[in-house]
Amino acid sequence: YLEPDLSLQELARRMGTNQTYLSRAINQGLGVSYSAFINGLRVDYAKRLIASTDRSMIEIALESGFGSKASFNRAFKAYCDLSPTAYRDQVSLA
Repeated sequence: YLEPDLSLQELARRMGTNQTYLSRAINQGLGVSYSAFINGLRVDYAKRLIASTDRSMIEIALESGFGSKASFNRAFKAYCDLSPTAYRDQVSLA
């Protein structure tokens, strides 16, 4: 999930299945789309980096598998209801 270009098709190939079966398994098993599943994993990873390092947000975004800071900010806010910077401010107060 940390690879920015990891597609459903590529993951299915690596798992030895086809993308239809994999997509259905993720949708039915987890109740989310492939992209929501991957972005959730990436945001969780980013949250750990934010809490434990002082790296810049762009470094964290790229290391977490996002292709751009904009997509990182959008996904982070969708999952956490906070921007990455606001999240860092919140965890630094704790």
